Parts: sequence; C-alpha cells; structure tokens
Amino acid sequence: MTIDKLAVIMKAGFDGVNKKFGGLNKKIDNSTELIDKLAVSTLNNFERIEVKMATKEDFNIQQATLKTHHNVLQIMLKEITAIHGDTKSFRDNIATLYTDHVGYDRKISNLGARVEKLELKSK
Repeated sequence: MTIDKLAVIMKAGFDGVNKKFGGLNKKIDNSTELIDKLAVSTLNNFERIEVKMATKEDFNIQQATLKTHHNVLQIMLKEITAIHGDTKSFRDNIATLYTDHVGYDRKISNLGARVEKLELKSK
C-alpha cells in the first residue's frame, strides 16, 4: 500500500464522518431553534399572566374565589365530623347489641338445659 492510497482512504473516511456529523449538526440546529421558540413562547405566556395578575379586579376575583373555597371546605369539614360521630355512635350501639345477643343466647341455652332436666324428672 502506498502513501497516496492510504491518503485517499483516509480522506474518504473523513468525508463519511463529516457527512454523518453534518446531519447531526442539522438536527442540533433544528433542536436549538425549537428550544428558542419554546422559550420565547413561554416568556410571552408568563408576561400575559403577570399582566392579568397585576389588575386589581382579577386579584379581587381571586380573593373572593378563595374565600368561597374556604367556606365550602369548612362546611365539608363540619359534615365529615358529624358523619364520623354518627358512625362511631352506630358502631358502639351495634357492639352493645351484639354482646346482649350473646348473653341472651347463653341464658336461653341454660334455660333449655334446665327444661330438659325438668322433663326428665317429670317422666
């Protein structure tokens, strides 16, 4: 192999690499342009929001909305507390009824045994 052939092969290799990097550079440039457009769009949106927030009327509307939400949340909290109390009372009542039921079942079974003994004595 001669130096001239090696130089031609090296040049062809570098040209191939340059073509690949050229495509990559185009993609990077396109991505950079897209990112710049998105940044400008985001900045414009923030500026519009700041203008809206700066007006006193919008601020008053937001304050009224927050007060309304606060009032609704307070009502919901009272209702949830009442429901919790009702369910606790219900559970307590059910537990009492269950223990009464078990006690009555024991008394009835004891009475049944006594009746059987009395029936055996009477025969």
